[in-house]
Amino acid sequence: MSVKEDSLVEIEYEAYVDTSSSPNDSHRIVDTLKFRLGTGKINKRLESKLLGMEKQEEKEFNLMLKKIDQNLLIRKQKSEFSFDGTPEQGKQIELCLPNGENVQGIIRKVTGDDIVIDLNSPLAGKIIYFKVQILDILS
Repeated sequence: MSVKEDSLVEIEYEAYVDTSSSPNDSHRIVDTLKFRLGTGKINKRLESKLLGMEKQEEKEFNLMLKKIDQNLLIRKQKSEFSFDGTPEQGKQIELCLPNGENVQGIIRKVTGDDIVIDLNSPLAGKIIYFKVQILDILS
């Protein structure tokens, strides 16, 4: 039996973001996961890589799961924020949205009184390398 668009599968996976010429164990995830394809539990592009695989089959591939959304790069004046110290590129910052929700952002650029804050996922725009094994196809 092979993995189909609505299969219930159990996989073991290893995933990491390439932060240098060799993967760093601190950026590596190894885990097992049971899910039904087509329910939205995992990214559709990742699901498509599993289609047709057989039980115990292994596959290696890479994906960019999410592109950087330019609408989530916001430009503000430093004076609009209170900082502990000086705002620095790469520093994480918490923002409160008009609806009261707090979100994390990363300072991408500081020029004079201007600051660019990135509200994208930290994995946006990054290539993630996967090694997947189908442990079981349950239905």
